Amino acid sequence: MQNLKISKFIIAFITLALPAILFSSCLKETARPPLYGWSSPNVISFQDNGGSSGGGAGYGSTTTPFPSYNFSFKLNNDTAGFDAIVFYGPNGGAPSDITVNIAANTSVLDSFNNAQSTSYEAPDPTTYSFPSSVVIPKGKNTAFVHVTITANAAFDFNASYALPLTITSASIGTVSPNMGSEINIFKVQNQYEGNYISNGYFYHPSAPRAITNRQKYASTFNANSILMELGDLGGAGYYAVFTIDPSTNALTISAAPGAGGAPYTMFTSGLPTTNPGYTPAWADASQCNNTYDPSTKTFYVRYGYMGGSGWRVTEEIIQMQ
Repeated sequence: MQNLKISKFIIAFITLALPAILFSSCLKETARPPLYGWSSPNVISFQDNGGSSGGGAGYGSTTTPFPSYNFSFKLNNDTAGFDAIVFYGPNGGAPSDITVNIAANTSVLDSFNNAQSTSYEAPDPTTYSFPSSVVIPKGKNTAFVHVTITANAAFDFNASYALPLTITSASIGTVSPNMGSEINIFKVQNQYEGNYISNGYFYHPSAPRAITNRQKYASTFNANSILMELGDLGGAGYYAVFTIDPSTNALTISAAPGAGGAPYTMFTSGLPTTNPGYTPAWADASQCNNTYDPSTKTFYVRYGYMGGSGWRVTEEIIQMQ
């Protein structure tokens, strides 16, 4: 089942426009939303996310039965996160400090999955934390609930996670029945995910060629691994898994599940000398020793696969942009 799961992930990586999953901000829209249906004052709710053009709850496109929001962020030193915003309104600021209590609520996620025909998983409790209460200060409308995500051994980078939060009570006001809970869908990227430029050479028995300023996108595979296009063959389904040893910066390169040409072979000390055998064809070939340089965020790789007429080998220097 794991191979099937990963294969679906590879297919999605190859066919979707991946940069669209990147979001530059981990904070929600902070402008007060025009929440519909508030007929009474002193309501405590979660704040709309996305603004008037973002299709967020309160702008006429609330998901059933609870509003849902999407986040995508990188891990920094194994932690990252996002903010949920608690709101008092609809008019004026809090008459005094308001203590609002918040809890994770898996029954909310079950209801959401049933209504939306989705299968989001609640993350393991050891992989997240947030304060159990926040204070909306007197005269203010909002308070931030910062959720911290930690990629420990229980975290699965390939899972579709959603953290369901519920306002359980407040010292002043009435908790909104429809916006007192929210579904926070999130994707975590490791530090290696991003846009790269590749230069190098692809050795082939009948179609050798240079690789010049090729744009590539590396997607998270797990905590220390990414999916990377092999040479210039990503469109044909050739993808590798680069696994970085964070203590030595050495690479282990293998074929991604379901990738073309599998298995892949690393050539750290030099090009293959037989079948058919190659000599370096570009100036920086000697640098390609299957290592990663964290200071410049650059991969130096030499690996390939056996085709019908012999080895196909890519040498590349791949630098994050």
